Amino acid sequence: MKELNIDQINCHAPYDVCCDRDGAILFRTDYGVEYSVTFDDDANPYFTAYWFNLSNMNARTSPGDPKVAQTEYVAMIVQRSNPQLDKILSFFDTEIAMFNENKPQE
Repeated sequence: MKELNIDQINCHAPYDVCCDRDGAILFRTDYGVEYSVTFDDDANPYFTAYWFNLSNMNARTSPGDPKVAQTEYVAMIVQRSNPQLDKILSFFDTEIAMFNENKPQE
């Protein structure tokens, strides 16, 4: 698995993350849902690629929590140390706002 910089992720992610001994990112949501995120190498000899894996570790029902998607997104962007991180996060915040506006009312 590709090792991630937890300190960089925690500077930008809405949920605090930590790593387990295998290097997976772990975080718990405001709703008590526990997630594990990993980036595994693809065994492709022609180009570098990674598999993104998100697991709901305690199998609790998760509401439409935009902070989960933002935490995952930050983990992917920060890992690349993108110089346009603030611009990308601003775009992502706009996408989340549009999602919330179009979300069916309960």
